[in-house]
Amino acid sequence: MKKISFPYKKEVSTIFGYIHRPVVEIYLKTKENQWFRVSTYADSGADITIFPKSVSNILGLKLQDGQESTVTGVGGQEVKIFIHTITVRIGDEELEIRAGFAEREDVPYLLGRTDILTHFNILFKKDKVVFIKK
Repeated sequence: MKKISFPYKKEVSTIFGYIHRPVVEIYLKTKENQWFRVSTYADSGADITIFPKSVSNILGLKLQDGQESTVTGVGGQEVKIFIHTITVRIGDEELEIRAGFAEREDVPYLLGRTDILTHFNILFKKDKVVFIKK
């Protein structure tokens, strides 16, 4: 059973001073077949992986060519996204996932459940998040 672990990252919190968050380093494949590294929050509550608009530009995607949809975050605020199928690498595992790219920049990089949980079980431990290949 293959496991890929990511230690939690210590970040500033307005509530707790500091908090350890499940930050996962993944790679996204551009249209030029180059790998682009991003830090995402492993978010068990996110239905789909989400990135800001600028990431779609880096990947060579035409934002509005994707399937238009909306997502709702904490507080009920809706964000328009465009869903594209992209290739990601987690550890040395490459997979195709659907990801939403927002029309704006002020969205966090979230690694959601759709198409990720098909390939991995994810375990949130005290000090790390562990991806277990199915």
